[in-house]
Amino acid sequence: MKSSVWTDKKPGEEFFYVNIGFCVLAYIVERITSQSFNEYCRENIFIPLEMNNTRFVLSEIDQSNMAVPYVMQDRSFNSFLNEYYLPLDFYSFRMYPAGNVMTSIEEFSHFLIAHMNNGKYKDKQILNTSTIDMMHSIQSPTLFHRVYYGFGFILYPTFNQKIKFYGHGGSLYGYNSQMITRCRDNISIMY
Repeated sequence: MKSSVWTDKKPGEEFFYVNIGFCVLAYIVERITSQSFNEYCRENIFIPLEMNNTRFVLSEIDQSNMAVPYVMQDRSFNSFLNEYYLPLDFYSFRMYPAGNVMTSIEEFSHFLIAHMNNGKYKDKQILNTSTIDMMHSIQSPTLFHRVYYGFGFILYPTFNQKIKFYGHGGSLYGYNSQMITRCRDNISIMY
């Protein structure tokens, strides 16, 4: 019996999203730069984008400014009406390069503005235009019904494969986030 973890597909033949892939990329960054991924992002992304309170590491955040995470609990298995929300303690995600970016909507908007401006935020170019183009271009066959994957972004093209929207979302126990940008007028929505 073939394990569902492995595939016979060659790179570029089929898309699989796995969090650990971002951890591998972060490890490569750490090996090349000789610094932690958290520190690399702080110096090369967060500071240039004026994301001064954005971090991956919980101990580096002023927790009094953080929203409390909640999970929905079911008081009984018989009634949908008896659900309630249970607050959680703050926690860090073990595979932090794949998520757990602690930021605000305002600071995250700086990241999106850089993407909408071909890698530039105010007078700071953090990514080359060619890199932004690759990130926002189809890199794999269809993910599911007319949805594709770029580099780090889910892409939603028109029938002629022109990208109409790009975005990405994520969730952890007690947390949920999503952002999407409409290409024609660079309007982004995030929560």
